[in-house]
This record gives sequence, C-alpha cells and structure tokens, in this order.
Amino acid sequence: MNTLSAFERPFLSFPEIETDRLVLRKIRPSDAYSYHQHHSTIYDSPFWEEAPQNLSETKKFFREIKEWYDKKESLYWGISLKKGKDIIGSCFFPEFENKRRATLGFWLSQEHQKKGLMAEALSHILDYAFSQMDLIAILAGCYTANIPSLKALKNCGFTEASQYESEYLRKKYEWNPDVIVCLLKQKLFFSKRLNNDDL
Repeated sequence: MNTLSAFERPFLSFPEIETDRLVLRKIRPSDAYSYHQHHSTIYDSPFWEEAPQNLSETKKFFREIKEWYDKKESLYWGISLKKGKDIIGSCFFPEFENKRRATLGFWLSQEHQKKGLMAEALSHILDYAFSQMDLIAILAGCYTANIPSLKALKNCGFTEASQYESEYLRKKYEWNPDVIVCLLKQKLFFSKRLNNDDL
C-alpha cells in the first residue's frame, strides 16, 4: 500500500484550522456571495491587480480553485470569524514547486483590517505548511506602499529574498512587486523558540 507524503495529505482531506478568533476552512460554492461582498471592498486597492469583478466571475473563480486543488496545484483557505460564517478574507498557496516550496498570497476585507486578524491567520497557515506539509521555503511579493501587508509578513518572520529567488518569482509570474520576501522553515521555528523564551 502506498503511503501518502506529507505534501499530499491536505489534498486527501482539506485541513481546517481554528485559531483564537478565526476558522480557516475550505471555500465552498455557497460562499460565493459573501466572498464577493467582502472581496469587493479591496477592488480599488492599487495593490490587488487581478480579482473577480462580479458574482459570476467569483463563481467561476471558485470552480478554478476546486480544479487546482483536485490537481494538487494550490491550496486556498477561506477566513471566517468564529462568530460568523461569512468569508472575510483568504490565505492561499497559489503554486508549489517540487512539493517543497510555495508562494503565498492573502487578502482581508477592509472592515476587518488593523485588528491583527491576518497575522493570526498567517501564523497558523505557515506553521501548518512547514510542520505538516514539510515545505522548506515560502515566497511572497509585496509593494512597499502596502504597509499593512508588508508588516504582516515581517511580523511572521519574512525577510528580503535572495536575488535568485526574486528573479525567479518575477519571471515565473510576470509580476513586478517592489519587495519579494522569503521565509525558511528553520527560521520560523528559531523565531518561535525566541518568542517562547520571551514569554
């Protein structure tokens, strides 16, 4: 009998994650309306380039998310408050490389920003990626003017990526963010040990 690798397990059964205030769960077709309503609050953001512009496009995007998941190509978590059911944001790995590296994306409805919710979601997603999926590195791109997102990434331990990693990401996605940051598995757990010592 074949044994599933750490990378393959979340594609057999989607990993729902609970934090102090949030539920990070699989996005369902019934979430289309709330996803669209909350996501539309960031349409005018200069930092969000491609997004479903209406409910029909959102439903199409949900079908694509399912197809990517079925092919083990990406993982998208919907973010909802424990006190509610609406999808108010998302954390996702849109692509993996050799089952060891991933790129990270995220967004949060404007009304729920500046409350530490995204940092809370990201810390749990990153911990899952390194400890349960056995990834070794995660890359993310950001604009320097997008201070909340850049702060969230830095608070999670991300630092500026190497020239090789930056060039790789820019070429692969034809995207030109001001800053590309990277988090390594060893660095996350070293940082967590330091934080524990400070408590």
